[in-house]
Amino acid sequence: MSDTGSRFEDVDWDEVAARRRRFSPRTLTYTIGLLLLGLGFLYDTFLVHGRPTLVAVGPRVDLGFFLVTPLTWDLGRLDWLFLLSLLTFGCYVVWPLLVDAGLRGRLWREFRRRPVALACLGYLVVVFVVGLVGPFVWTPDVNFSHSYQPPVFARGPAQFATPCVGPETRAFCYGSWQYPLGTDSFGYDMWALLVSGAHVAVKVSLVTATIIVPVATAVGTVAGYVGGRLDSALMGYVDVQQTIPAFVAYIVLSYWGRSLFLFVLVFGLLSWGGLARLVRSEAVQRREMGYVLAARSAGASDLAVVGRHIVPNVSNAVVTGLTRQIPLIILAEAAISYMDLNDIMVVSWGETISSGLHGTFAEFPEVWWPVLLPIAALTLTVVACSIVGDVLRDALDPRSG
Repeated sequence: MSDTGSRFEDVDWDEVAARRRRFSPRTLTYTIGLLLLGLGFLYDTFLVHGRPTLVAVGPRVDLGFFLVTPLTWDLGRLDWLFLLSLLTFGCYVVWPLLVDAGLRGRLWREFRRRPVALACLGYLVVVFVVGLVGPFVWTPDVNFSHSYQPPVFARGPAQFATPCVGPETRAFCYGSWQYPLGTDSFGYDMWALLVSGAHVAVKVSLVTATIIVPVATAVGTVAGYVGGRLDSALMGYVDVQQTIPAFVAYIVLSYWGRSLFLFVLVFGLLSWGGLARLVRSEAVQRREMGYVLAARSAGASDLAVVGRHIVPNVSNAVVTGLTRQIPLIILAEAAISYMDLNDIMVVSWGETISSGLHGTFAEFPEVWWPVLLPIAALTLTVVACSIVGDVLRDALDPRSG
């Protein structure tokens, strides 16, 4: 006992505090990234969009949020949030996986035990990569003379596909490799439409999560750690907020304008209540742990205790809770697009399903691929998110097992 006490007294707590005050490589990277994004946003606001006219050198390439010409670009508010979410995802999701071998081992053991979950993870990785870089390669160009071309592995009514690009009989038009997944009623390549839908799903998921996680973590941690009247006030506000469905709020606000930016703003600011309650319950348990009591006894401030001991230990609950939230957000965006309450210039899976069911010259199920292909992509994405979320819960929170 005396040896332990002597070792405790020999610790240079000033040196420990000085080391903790130094920026970690991840924090430094994130700070530099925020600075560069801030400078880019200021340049975009005051020098690009602030000019009366903007003359682009060379052909203009409009691919959503990508560069137009050197030092000029076509970025909207949602695009800046998307870049911020990518930076956050890289620093706080990808970075820990790269540097923490123990975390990688736990995740790999859980996924290896469940082949279906491993396949779902692979599918989500493909959706993420395709949704991220797909608009560089595949753009939804239209060819009105090639409408209703069937997929290469199927056939469709020849009366609608005029002219038929692939082999044709009197009754049927067969697919060709020019359009591997066929085309819709307007002549859009279905593969390009699916890529565009994946891009929208990735953007909506990341940006909304970037709004939900900080707010839910801050409110839940403060409420759970401080307790008392502040806890009651914050949780009371959460109860009131959860009586206002984000879906209904978006429908009301869409009267003044429909956009994907409005969607992520509404769902990001109104969908964090459940996650905040989950974080609060974890914070209540953590604040009585021995290491928290020891930090207080050593003279650590409440801010230091929360930042060093509470927040890192509730992050697993945040991750598992978020995997439950993201599929609901993707489904909500698809439902809003299907109801034609979205920005018609944003081609999502819900928009493609709606267009396929309300085609001008054909009716489902005679021409099934413009409907079933995006439904399959949406369903697989939602199911895969749920299955992967279960595995993450078991790997990150052993108590759930």
